[in-house]
Amino acid sequence: MKAQTLAGPQSGTRSKPRVKTVAKRSAVNKRKSRVLKQVVQRTAGSSSRKGPHTYTLPRGPRGAVIRLAIEGVIGRVAAVPEREVTRILAAAERAAVPEARILDWLRVEDRDRAEPALETAFRRGDERKAALLREPTMLTGEAAAARLGVSRETINKRAQQGRLLALEFAKRGKRYPDWQFEDRLVGPPVESVLAALASLEPWERYRFFTRRLPGTKGRTPIEAMRQGEIEAVRRAAETWAASEQGGG
Repeated sequence: MKAQTLAGPQSGTRSKPRVKTVAKRSAVNKRKSRVLKQVVQRTAGSSSRKGPHTYTLPRGPRGAVIRLAIEGVIGRVAAVPEREVTRILAAAERAAVPEARILDWLRVEDRDRAEPALETAFRRGDERKAALLREPTMLTGEAAAARLGVSRETINKRAQQGRLLALEFAKRGKRYPDWQFEDRLVGPPVESVLAALASLEPWERYRFFTRRLPGTKGRTPIEAMRQGEIEAVRRAAETWAASEQGGG
């Protein structure tokens, strides 16, 4: 009887395709409902990665727009097969800016074009990273050691301790942005800012230093540090780290 109701009153109508469609839609709705239930309130400004992560929405039109956007994203992702979701996540986690690549995937209207479009975006991001690490401003461990007058082992140790920013990609070895060895930045100034960014991955830290931010009056943190504004940059780094983890 259930199959006949779903198929409609016409005699001779096949019911199975409609049943499958309704069942699929029901499964998607259940996944969407399950994800929505996992969204619980999280205190703004918290830097912990543990536990469920959400945001406290602002009131008014802005909050309404954010809620609609969240529901739209959940609906899109809930409709994607689990196997494809796993693949998308694995690919995004290899990216310098995972959330940007997820958004690239979401922008693709035609699901048949999603995979090649995503792969193209990933490839371009990887090409940019590879090109960046080839620039002369990216020092090898030997060059960084020579700049500071210490051993390469000392450079590696400081990088492991988070006292130096070291970038890696595609087994090219570590590269050290040369600005962190400038006279006004080397040592405690850079180390204090890196400490505020310790919860982030190296490429996310690099992104902070090279972005123009409101907290540094529209300059990059590197430019602000060169002008002696170390404390302002450190505070901006704390805000950045919290927002990157969903705390603000």
